Amino acid sequence: MSGYPQPPYGGPPQAPYAVTRSYDRPWSGLAIAAFVLSLLGFLGFTAVLGIILGIAGIFATRGGTRRGVGLAIAAIPISLVTGAISLFVVLGTIFLIRVVAEFPKKLEPILMAKQFDSLVIENFRHIASTKLSATVSDLELESWLASVRTKHGSLVKIEGFDTSVDPAHTVVLSGRFVNGSASIRVDFKADSLTDIRLEDLAIGGSSLLEFASDGTAEELAKDPDQPAAKPPDEGGP
Repeated sequence: MSGYPQPPYGGPPQAPYAVTRSYDRPWSGLAIAAFVLSLLGFLGFTAVLGIILGIAGIFATRGGTRRGVGLAIAAIPISLVTGAISLFVVLGTIFLIRVVAEFPKKLEPILMAKQFDSLVIENFRHIASTKLSATVSDLELESWLASVRTKHGSLVKIEGFDTSVDPAHTVVLSGRFVNGSASIRVDFKADSLTDIRLEDLAIGGSSLLEFASDGTAEELAKDPDQPAAKPPDEGGP
């Protein structure tokens, strides 16, 4: 019998179990795509895709087989927030366009009126901003309308949008008058989506705000036979 100790029961020692490290696991493509789309959720449809792929990414990373569960989970609330902001902006823009599109209907009773009376004043004050209403007196409004009728005649019809100089603050309409067509420039101020006010109104280049500010109405009041001042000829020297 040998003097060497016997090997332990069960045979020779075995190698330890291999440990799978987290950085050895592959990333989930669904989780990454969901997170990226959620950040682009301001486009609208990408927010929907971010939510769908976020849910799919959670299942794809379940059990720790793949990395990215945190990205998949984060993609869902981010998509909800960015998608809600996108929806609010779209609906707000549509509503603003609809409100602005109603301005022609509000201008027609003023520009089509055969005579200047309290109804014309009431319609004007109803749509004018605080600044415009405070700047333009009844006499100045009457004088400006008279000068417009002298040059263009009464308004027959507003035919539609001609060009948009600054859609956020200005709309240019095409108006058909008795003496021909002329542009109608509407400057407005949106205090809110439901409260849009007229800041200035110009027909054929004649601005109501400038007319009231340069004292033309007072000159006409002193001498009714005096013709309204005309804007300088842009084509001259």
